[in-house]
Amino acid sequence: MEPIVFGFIGAASVIVVALLVLIFFQLFLLFRHKNKEPILPLVHPKGKESSSSFRFKAQGKMTLPTVNDRGRVFSFKEAEEVSEGFSNHIGDGTTYLVFKGILPDGTEVAIKRMRGNLVSVSSEETKFQLQVDLLYRVHHQHIINLIGYCDESPHRMLFCQYAPNGSLFEMLHGDEIQDEMLTWKQRTRIVMGIAYGLTYLHHSCNPPIIHGELTSVNIMLTEDFAAKINGLGKVPLLRSSSDFQSGRLSTNGDPYYDNPPTDQRSLYSRASDVYSFGVLLLELLTGKVAYSDELGPLAEWANPYLVDKGNMPGMMDCNLKNVNILEFCAVSEVARLCTQSDSPSRPLMSEVLDMLHQIINISVEVAAPISSPVTLRGLMAAFT
Repeated sequence: MEPIVFGFIGAASVIVVALLVLIFFQLFLLFRHKNKEPILPLVHPKGKESSSSFRFKAQGKMTLPTVNDRGRVFSFKEAEEVSEGFSNHIGDGTTYLVFKGILPDGTEVAIKRMRGNLVSVSSEETKFQLQVDLLYRVHHQHIINLIGYCDESPHRMLFCQYAPNGSLFEMLHGDEIQDEMLTWKQRTRIVMGIAYGLTYLHHSCNPPIIHGELTSVNIMLTEDFAAKINGLGKVPLLRSSSDFQSGRLSTNGDPYYDNPPTDQRSLYSRASDVYSFGVLLLELLTGKVAYSDELGPLAEWANPYLVDKGNMPGMMDCNLKNVNILEFCAVSEVARLCTQSDSPSRPLMSEVLDMLHQIINISVEVAAPISSPVTLRGLMAAFT
């Protein structure tokens, strides 16, 4: 019986290797096929999102709607009432303290209140006003959308959509033991949500928007574990296509999500965002943080697994069960492409989205939050 068993195992191994080779070949073709049109969630100029999908061409890029009114403005008294006296403190940032609040219509919000010692700093005031302007022009079901703001002196606050399941970082690496770790299906859905949102920023917004701080801390999870990108507005808009291509803005984000030191360009660009996305993929694949004293930078630690195709499953998160190995290896190959040290060699997010869509095949409808996203028009109507 032994020869038969080993013969069966050998045949199965050959089949698996052949399928992996086929997948990588298809990814290569997709990556090199520059005219491929990516699938994106449809965002109408009025701010309403369609359940269908569309394909866009370079000459058909969408222009962000002009916003004459910056939307809902909260007084400090209203902010106190909504937040119950800022009693529910849910997070901290370098610039903001974050509180949970509930609007009169029952909508839960995250209130980002600028730290008191920064309010009088003119550069922070400028950043705040620019952030409000930007966030009111961006609307997507995979982005934390702005509901309103307060600029009643001396207070500065942003009212944003609330994500009940916190950040991806907390879910993957939090100190509190999760009742259930994220499953493979949940992780692939999160991957697609981030990809849809980031592709929208890079290729559907005019001018294009670079995130600049795409980390697992800035990926928020809704009640049904759909991904929403947070932390927009810290990088100025790139006003020209040459700026967008070259990325002429220095970066000060998390160094382990930024371009590696070997890439002397280390600037804000869509290529740097793609690198950050690749690190996010590795976090979801391995369950490891972007940097640890034990392993060093995750992208460097994972590289030996990524270049040895047959060894890719060796870096898999030990908490993952019932994983589709072919999907895992194919997504790992996308992570390898995204984290190449030479930034011009990395794919565009539109190309990444195409590759992932071919591998995972999670549609816009499946990736999106189950509850209908609150539209800017709907928000405006709620307060009139």
